[in-house]
Amino acid sequence: MGVRLSPSGGHKLFLRAALKVKLLVEGAMRSAALQRFLAAAPTFPEIGVLYQLVSVLREVEFDHFILDLPATGHALGLAALPKVVNRIVPSGLIGDAIREGNERLADPEYTRAVVVTLPEAMPVAETGELIAGLRKHEVSVGAAILNRMPPDPFVGDERVKLRAFLDTQRPALRGSKELKRLERAVAAREAFYATMPTDLIRFETPFHGETDDRAIVRAIEADLLRGFS
Repeated sequence: MGVRLSPSGGHKLFLRAALKVKLLVEGAMRSAALQRFLAAAPTFPEIGVLYQLVSVLREVEFDHFILDLPATGHALGLAALPKVVNRIVPSGLIGDAIREGNERLADPEYTRAVVVTLPEAMPVAETGELIAGLRKHEVSVGAAILNRMPPDPFVGDERVKLRAFLDTQRPALRGSKELKRLERAVAAREAFYATMPTDLIRFETPFHGETDDRAIVRAIEADLLRGFS
């Protein structure tokens, strides 16, 4: 089962619980002014997402629930939301739902974050910031994964010697860009293992060049089983 969480979906659920009348809810959600306000007001988009998440958790029992969070800034905003809202709205429909969401997010027996990054300098740096931010907001982080790591066919100092040779060639030979891309990925991998907290499960998954979606899914499943074993 899959559910797409969205600010508007959560806002609609809240209005439905508050107004009780479906026609009123539909009319309110068609209001352009209300939609602009809900999208622009500070924390309201995150409130909508978290309210919908809590609603789903209340309705259906799952063995596992996988939540695909947005990019770093939005993910931290969602993690910080419960404490902010509970200070402003400690009770009522929103307050109760946000408090319940906070309790679930902060329970390491219930929630573990798995942070996935790419072999580039900026994503790896942002991943470190994300892990520190999640822990600051009491969200337990269980693992960090370096995803889509390209294969490195070189051994010993072969790559260094090839780089020295290519640097002398004008115009640049074919393959120079690919080598630079590999060098950036290798440097990012070194930074990943050097900067990620050592109390986390840390591993990498290779870049899979298959074009068949099912083959990619099977390959990634095998990667994850090895990483978490």
